[in-house]
Amino acid sequence: AFTVVGSYNLPFGRRRRWGGNWTGAKNAILGGWQLSGTNTMYSGSPFTVITANTDLNLGDSQRPHRLRNGQQLDDPSRGAKRGSDYAFFDTSAFQRVPACSPAEGNEPAFCPSGAFVHGDSGRNILDGPSQMVQSLALSKNFQLREGMRLQVRLESFNMLNHTNFLMTNEFRQFNGVGGGFFTRVGNIGRGGGPRIFQYALKLRF
Repeated sequence: AFTVVGSYNLPFGRRRRWGGNWTGAKNAILGGWQLSGTNTMYSGSPFTVITANTDLNLGDSQRPHRLRNGQQLDDPSRGAKRGSDYAFFDTSAFQRVPACSPAEGNEPAFCPSGAFVHGDSGRNILDGPSQMVQSLALSKNFQLREGMRLQVRLESFNMLNHTNFLMTNEFRQFNGVGGGFFTRVGNIGRGGGPRIFQYALKLRF
């Protein structure tokens, strides 16, 4: 994780770069504001690719075979690139361990070569989606009398409205049929969801 915290006095109002001669309502409304915020970035957490809907009694393996790296490259074209219509990893880079066909009627069970083996895909071989949260606050203090101040604040959480996906079990599942995959992924991460604005008044005395 990497976090940057900072604050900056906007250069407008009395005793500041612009508006040094402002008085009365003009200075009260436009001058003396402070901008502060935090920017936090998390790298993707490692995860293990697993095979969905396995039946160990028929020779399935929860670990698939790994054919190549499996990291999903970014697609520069427009449109959604993560979530319900786009896998977070290259599903074609993994192959399901062959399973036996159960006996049906007079047909005996059939076990292809390679059944009842462990897939060679390792643990935590890929990284999940990264997360980024930027929060900003615009505030101003009004001196009401000696020892009493009123602070007005406008705050925004996840200012850039960056989608932060949670890595659920379905996120890492791979069903091995035509490169299919499970896509049910939560969209609320450490940032707490979509962009949110809130207003606040704080009285200090």
